[in-house]
Amino acid sequence: MPVDPKELLLVAGLAAVLYVDGAVAGDTGIGPASVPAVALAVLPLLWRSRAPSRVLLVVLAASFLCLVTLDPHNTVVLPAMVAVHAFTKRTDRRRAIAAGIVGVLVTVTAVVVFARDVPNAHLVLALNCLLIAIAAVSGDGARARSAFRESVREREREREREMDARSQQLVTEERLRIARDVHDVVAHAIMEINIQAGTAAHLAARDPERAQAALRDIKRSSGGALRDLRGALGVLRDDAQTSTSPTDGLDTLPRLAATLRAAGIDCTLHVEGEPEAVPSSVGATIFRIVQEATTNVVRHSGARHATVRVGIGRSEVDLLVEDDGADASATTTHGDGSGNGLRGMAERAALVGGALRAGPVPGGWRVHATLPLR
Repeated sequence: MPVDPKELLLVAGLAAVLYVDGAVAGDTGIGPASVPAVALAVLPLLWRSRAPSRVLLVVLAASFLCLVTLDPHNTVVLPAMVAVHAFTKRTDRRRAIAAGIVGVLVTVTAVVVFARDVPNAHLVLALNCLLIAIAAVSGDGARARSAFRESVREREREREREMDARSQQLVTEERLRIARDVHDVVAHAIMEINIQAGTAAHLAARDPERAQAALRDIKRSSGGALRDLRGALGVLRDDAQTSTSPTDGLDTLPRLAATLRAAGIDCTLHVEGEPEAVPSSVGATIFRIVQEATTNVVRHSGARHATVRVGIGRSEVDLLVEDDGADASATTTHGDGSGNGLRGMAERAALVGGALRAGPVPGGWRVHATLPLR
């Protein structure tokens, strides 16, 4: 592994300090045996980040050899300080405390054995123990700071993952919304056009004026469907230049009732309460649910009469669409043949915090939704 030049400088500096101290203050002097002793005390520090526990043991043992061969009383603790700091920086709190205790005990032993006759030996002992303790505490503090920074980075990564997941969820919800809008618009428009086309074909020879009126209704219905499709799909355009039509709501429910009547189904529409109290999002949901339900009445039920009742209360809207068409013995979906219509209505109700139930009742079919106003 390549060695950092700064690490080499640190090792060379420690070796030089030990030799100078041994030459100036030591009793033994510099000899041939001091060279491997100092090398064994400082060179392992180059690997302290990869094997901190082994380096610590080797350096502590080599400190005794330095005292025997060189006798650097004042600086022999320096390599041990670096090794203790490296070990406590890369371990847990319990092992850091243990390393500090071991370092202090080794220091006490070294002073007692080699420096007990030195003047102010107790001060030398206290100073060396303090230096070892400082190294242990600073290493543990560095470990704690590193762990804190890593936890902050992990929280940032978790927040980014949550934001990505939320963005993906919003994209999925928007796709589902567009799919529901397209389904509702196309199904209702095709049903209405089919009814008017049948009427025009039936009256073309006997009553041209009514046939022309039916053809005008086809043009109006197809134009409205195209406008609604542009509004539903406009969000997919990159240039964002497609304008959307006003949101359908409670005021457009009579149009759905008229479509049923044009299909030969007697439709009764009741709106009770104050329409002004209904938010636009809830009003649009009501319209789409009624649109899908009335489309199903025409396409699948064979009903002769249908009732649409909207009860606006203080805190919620109670929506009921009933018909006297096929019951459970005749159909199980009463929708588009795959259940997508019923599922789409339920999803629309859930988006505004409401609930929807649809199913057969004696003599017909019922769609019942409860939508909160807030």
